[in-house]
Amino acid sequence: MKRAITLPVLIGFMLSLLTNWAEDSKKPAAEQDPARARYQEINKRRSDLDRQINKLRYTLMRSDAANAEQEAVAAASKAYMDAGNADAGVMAAKKATAQVEEELKALLAKKFQENAEAKEILATQEKYASRNLELRYQIDLANFKLTNRYSPVSLKVEQDPELSKARNDVYNIKDRDERNKAQTAYYELRKQKVAAIPEGLALHKEIATAEAELKEISDGWKGRDDKLREVHRSIEKSEDAELAAGRKKVSDSRTAEQAAWNTEALNAFKAKYVEAQTALYAKAGKLLEQDADGKALLASLETSKKEYEELRNQKKAQKPVEK
Repeated sequence: MKRAITLPVLIGFMLSLLTNWAEDSKKPAAEQDPARARYQEINKRRSDLDRQINKLRYTLMRSDAANAEQEAVAAASKAYMDAGNADAGVMAAKKATAQVEEELKALLAKKFQENAEAKEILATQEKYASRNLELRYQIDLANFKLTNRYSPVSLKVEQDPELSKARNDVYNIKDRDERNKAQTAYYELRKQKVAAIPEGLALHKEIATAEAELKEISDGWKGRDDKLREVHRSIEKSEDAELAAGRKKVSDSRTAEQAAWNTEALNAFKAKYVEAQTALYAKAGKLLEQDADGKALLASLETSKKEYEELRNQKKAQKPVEK
């Protein structure tokens, strides 16, 4: 019969092993303990196998084969929560927690609004928000002047003989695809003609200038938002006496709320929930042992454990005998 490795013994061995190998790693490669590389390889393999096994167990736990156990967990969970939500003590504790949380939230908002740095950033954001609307209106108005058929720019550019001919050609083409191509060419030519006259050139410059300012506002906006979040976090974590007292109230209230669940009646519901969870986990374990991939993974893990045990025994055998 194998003796189980107790946690203190295992931890002691591991610390000893790691200390020895830390010293060993400082030596030239030729003088280093080859067991060190083997240990690292085994440890990595075991970690990978544990991760794969847990992932497969999680999948099997939610498969149709464990449907009955899943339903039992859901039912036990609902019964537990329903019982808690119907308990006068729990409901009173929840209400008290919600109230102190709201009070802390309001206090934090007040401290934030009173913060000089936050005030300055918010004022800047408000100013740029207003300017943002002005610029967008300016761009839309300039585009309207460029494209509206009755605008001075349009009336002037439409007198251009080349553009008039291109427009008339569009109307005379019967084939839809060809007409679409001609129409695209007409609009492109129109843009060129508009940009060539002083009025059109001025409007294009106006749009470009406004768009550049919009980009500058947009680029700075994120940085200011990030700074506001930073200020908010610093206030949350500050040693301000009022906030510290508010945080303690919330913490105490949450502790009291947890304690309110610790009644004989509610613990009975909790026990059934834990029992259902344990049964589901056990079912997943059985399914894992029956699954082809699960069997292979478990076998590989067992092999890795044996290799680790062999390595441990080798290290123990290499220790000098104390006199």
